[in-house]
Amino acid sequence: MVEVSKVNVLPPDKWLEPCVIVECEIKIPLNQCIVGINGLLLTEDGKIISRLEEIPDFLTQDNGIEIDYLVASDNAVWNKMVSSKTEKVSKFRFVAFLSQNAVDHIEKLREKRPKHDIELHLRFVLKYLVSYISTSHMREVEITSLPPQLKSEFEKIPSVEVGKKHPDSLIVYDFNSNFTTLRSNMWILSADSGAKFLALSKWEKEYTYRISYDDWVYDFLPKLKAYTTMTIEVPIIKEVPVYIHLAEAVDELKYGEKFLREGKYDEVIFSVRNVILNHLLNETEEVEVKDHKEKRRLLNKELEKVIIANVPRSAENDYKTVLNGVQEILNRMLQDHLSKFIHLDTGKLILMPLKADAEYLLLTITSIVKYLNELSLPPPK
Repeated sequence: MVEVSKVNVLPPDKWLEPCVIVECEIKIPLNQCIVGINGLLLTEDGKIISRLEEIPDFLTQDNGIEIDYLVASDNAVWNKMVSSKTEKVSKFRFVAFLSQNAVDHIEKLREKRPKHDIELHLRFVLKYLVSYISTSHMREVEITSLPPQLKSEFEKIPSVEVGKKHPDSLIVYDFNSNFTTLRSNMWILSADSGAKFLALSKWEKEYTYRISYDDWVYDFLPKLKAYTTMTIEVPIIKEVPVYIHLAEAVDELKYGEKFLREGKYDEVIFSVRNVILNHLLNETEEVEVKDHKEKRRLLNKELEKVIIANVPRSAENDYKTVLNGVQEILNRMLQDHLSKFIHLDTGKLILMPLKADAEYLLLTITSIVKYLNELSLPPPK
């Protein structure tokens, strides 16, 4: 039975074109012999993104190296190999070239996976010969060992060799499943149980392979894309918020992180605006500024009460100062940065942000939400 094992997908080495390298081992029975192997590379949704093309390893300069063989059954050599569980294992290496469309499709699928890893499917197609050949059990009987009467009769038969009077020996059939012979040319083979002695068969097997987020981003993507990928570690908010506005802010930040990975930097800005205006600074007051009044956005009072209730009494005034500082930071983000890209009241896009702007704003607001969430949680008992 054919088996595939030790499948490995590697980033390209010394390849100019975008590709991945696939390695595997194929185990095949003694009476079978590989004559060809290829395959396909698919994404988890079944899309074919490349062919698997076998590549040479150039480990030897000997072009006549033996890569596989067939063994005839019903003889001592066969029995010894079977009893010792001898296995024929062949190693193969393939290259799978990836177009930019293929890489982009992989990236879209990766964004939908919870761990943002990669799932690939490798479909191997193997062509191999199946042997129905067995040893014919022909034995040699020397003329000199025959009884005198038979010996004299066979000595009358002329030899095929010029100058010899008669043959050296006779060939007779004698079944013995443990057959062996000292002569190099007495391994007489025969089809077993019929005229068919060889068959060409095909075998297919699909194998699922996963590439972790770190391996894909750091080892594969830099060699598959025309630019270097830089990853941004967005703080993870593990604790479930007890306050509704913080819970909704966390959900919105998940969309912002997704948009950042997809390169939708304007959508990141919209998410940051939504978090600040709808969940953090969702209260306002009018203040006198010189000769006119201005609207100032305030940190949500209920959130502030929840946080102050969780801190020691001796630190209440300190944390009120801290929360005023957070409030000021959020207002400055709105006025000095966000307002340059979107209209704060209508949400209309004014200017397309750069990647650096989107990263800075998302990281800043995520850190603030994480900080406020941790302050709002009840202290451990």
